[in-house]
Amino acid sequence: PSLRFGGLPQTNFSVFMRPIYKRADARYLYHMQADSRTPIRYVSTPTLSELKATAAVGSTLWACGSSGTILVSTNAGATWKPQNSGTTDTLSALQMQDDGLSGWIAGNNGTLLQTSDGGATWANRSVLALQDPLALWFTNGTNGVVVGTDGFLIHTTNGGTSWSSPNSRTDKAIRSVHFSGD
Repeated sequence: PSLRFGGLPQTNFSVFMRPIYKRADARYLYHMQADSRTPIRYVSTPTLSELKATAAVGSTLWACGSSGTILVSTNAGATWKPQNSGTTDTLSALQMQDDGLSGWIAGNNGTLLQTSDGGATWANRSVLALQDPLALWFTNGTNGVVVGTDGFLIHTTNGGTSWSSPNSRTDKAIRSVHFSGD
């Protein structure tokens, strides 16, 4: 049977997949066929979780998503390895600084994670929130903004040691944030 993506049966996708057998409930299982083309056109990741955000510094890539998933690739995406997030919350936003060592992740239930070693370890910097952070932006290692559902807006000037909560003047979801400079 045809694979359907996003409920759009009229959309054509070339995914190079084939069924390997039917499950007991008569549904098909699929697997990726090996890609022998050079350069490789697609790769698979070691997760079944939905990925929500990515970041890149040089040939090092990070991705995060549902169930606390964090993945890293140090070879431009040819292979991926999981990193331990310490949470099962959905992670929705990811930013790595230009040094490739410092970075932040934001996710559901006020989850905030910080790394200073390229993601080898992620420190929990979560805040008490009824809203879910959806996006973040740090202009440098100390100044950052996190936004999210129901007008969620917090700001730090000390690298996440403390956060202020200015009035966003909206109760709508804020899905993106970006600043230039310091």
